[in-house]
Amino acid sequence: GDHGTWRRVSSGGEGKPAQAAGGNRRRIPFPSRPLFVHEDVDKHGSRIEKRTIQTSGELAGWKQWPGLKTVCRVQREVWNRTPKSHTVESAYLISSLDHKVYKPEIFLRLNRGHWGIENRLHYVRDVTMGEDACRVRKGSAPQVLAGIRNSVLNLLRLHGWQNIAAALRHHSVKVHKALKLVGIPEN
Repeated sequence: GDHGTWRRVSSGGEGKPAQAAGGNRRRIPFPSRPLFVHEDVDKHGSRIEKRTIQTSGELAGWKQWPGLKTVCRVQREVWNRTPKSHTVESAYLISSLDHKVYKPEIFLRLNRGHWGIENRLHYVRDVTMGEDACRVRKGSAPQVLAGIRNSVLNLLRLHGWQNIAAALRHHSVKVHKALKLVGIPEN
């Protein structure tokens, strides 16, 4: 299906307009009219998480943001068993998808799916491949190493590996198989 264009925006704080992430710092006023709303509640053990999404098309056609059709606010509330564990955070999203065509629950599902993929990638790169522990910080080397890590992950997944840690261990002791993955034949 058409997933349109998504961009997460950062909140300017309570009552302040949002700002676009990713280098584009245009102010985005949040709509004032009533919004379309959907809520999801999940329970994981002792943790309860409620996500509420509000969508609006009031800013569709806004000249400062070509292609904008929908603005969303996702509020996430989390309760744990411990006293005073209630937390609330809000995220703002913009999309080229039309809120008249897609219901709020679709926007919420797309948002959750995006962050699931994002978290999965960063978790593997950080925990399994030690990206945060890497001391390379100068020039373009960090971006080059991130590209290499992503290529290795994609190559291993392309060859059917789901457990990346096991794949890395396997190929570290069977170097000829690692070389074969990148097209270097065994002599």
